[in-house]
Amino acid sequence: MRWACATGGSADVRDHRGQAALDELLAGPQELCGSPITVAEYTSVLYDHVRTNETWGAYFGSEDADRCVKQFMQWLADDTLAIRPLGRRAFEMGMAYVSSVAARGRRMRGWDAIHLYEACRWARETGEQVVLATSDTDFQKTVNLFPEFGAFVRVLDTTGDDAS
Repeated sequence: MRWACATGGSADVRDHRGQAALDELLAGPQELCGSPITVAEYTSVLYDHVRTNETWGAYFGSEDADRCVKQFMQWLADDTLAIRPLGRRAFEMGMAYVSSVAARGRRMRGWDAIHLYEACRWARETGEQVVLATSDTDFQKTVNLFPEFGAFVRVLDTTGDDAS
């Protein structure tokens, strides 16, 4: 999302760092994957930016969102980004993650919990730690809260902000 904001004209330095981080990942040799949740969440947030009356979204119009969706679909079409099917227990595990985090007095959204579960599932399948690239600090806070996730997932804050 930071990439989309930067390409749409955002002046926020975090958006530009996020754009640079994604551009670097896209140019690199590693496999980039997301889940079907990624597609839905990205599209939803893009068009939320179009509809906002807040000053931070004034630069971002429907043409920007359409262009960003088209680029995203191109990454899918040319296999720059792959979409892995959700594991059969993704929603139940997401619910468990949200509950566990809430029991410790923290917040985690359901979609984010599913992203984390899917990253851990991918790591178990490959036997290698997966990098979860995000600008959402809740992921690192969850890994800090439950360090066992760190065996499977390393959080890459694409904005360069300290997420602790």
